[in-house]
Amino acid sequence: GNLFITGGGQSGGLITVMYNSAGVRQWIKEESGTAGQRIRVDDNGGIFITGSFYDVNTGTSNDIRLIKYNYSGNLVWQKFYDFGNSEFGKLVNIDSQSNILITGFGDLPGEFPGWLTAKFDPSGNLLWYNRFKLNPGWEEYPYFALTGPEDEIYITGNVVVASGGTTYHGLETVRYNSDGSNPWVAEVNLYAGIGKGLTLGTDLSLYTVGMFYYSVIKYSQSTPTGVEQISEIPEKFNLGQNYPNPFNPTTTISFSVTSSGFTSLKIYDVLGNEVATLVNEEKPAGNYEVSFNASSFTSGTYFYRLSAGRFTEVKKMILVK
Repeated sequence: GNLFITGGGQSGGLITVMYNSAGVRQWIKEESGTAGQRIRVDDNGGIFITGSFYDVNTGTSNDIRLIKYNYSGNLVWQKFYDFGNSEFGKLVNIDSQSNILITGFGDLPGEFPGWLTAKFDPSGNLLWYNRFKLNPGWEEYPYFALTGPEDEIYITGNVVVASGGTTYHGLETVRYNSDGSNPWVAEVNLYAGIGKGLTLGTDLSLYTVGMFYYSVIKYSQSTPTGVEQISEIPEKFNLGQNYPNPFNPTTTISFSVTSSGFTSLKIYDVLGNEVATLVNEEKPAGNYEVSFNASSFTSGTYFYRLSAGRFTEVKKMILVK
């Protein structure tokens, strides 16, 4: 097949090149402004490029840029989108209706960068956009996006969290429905590295790949809800990792007990002092989820311990305010 490349030149500008399957260049196009970040070709021969635009002569702030070429390299249209501050287009996807999805990042006053996702019709008209920011003190950057069978979009990337003198490079993942509604944010995992890849399994399980720490994470397409017994009798005792983690101020902890008995779930600070009791009663066998609200606690590392019969397990969580 043919190869399409976008980027920038030494003197600036946005450059796009097409090579045929033999590696022979077919055309090269250049636009003023800043370099292209991502390119995508649809089934109709449309070539879409995203990036940002900054006019050094006028000092115009960075806007998200979207360009469409036809297969012959002719410019069909070029549009710029200002969502209120400096924004940078990083990822472009095409859904089954030939709509264009752009994901990038931008700042809001007093905040570090956060994600921005926008959907456009095939002519480049804006349908919706959403900003995603878990915490104003975190730096959050998207790195990979994937459209699903119902034109939903999955995005994974990096969250940079400084806590207790340590800088964490974590992985966070978000899903939007085709209309822009947001059904869930997956667990923020500070030890998984930068989210660099996504794929969907046949059962719609979501797999993410992290780099920097190198990891693979599997998520189910379910949304946790409240404090409740959530399914049938489990096969083994288990204490799940809280999500989200880090969190502010609430997080959810899941656990499983295989037989009826006295069960306790308690929170401890780094000195081993008990600071909260979430469960302390007889529980029938089952899978459970409980919410922990740490609004009255200071930022830092905490531990939670499940005790059920002879089973005991401890895990760590991080509160960042």
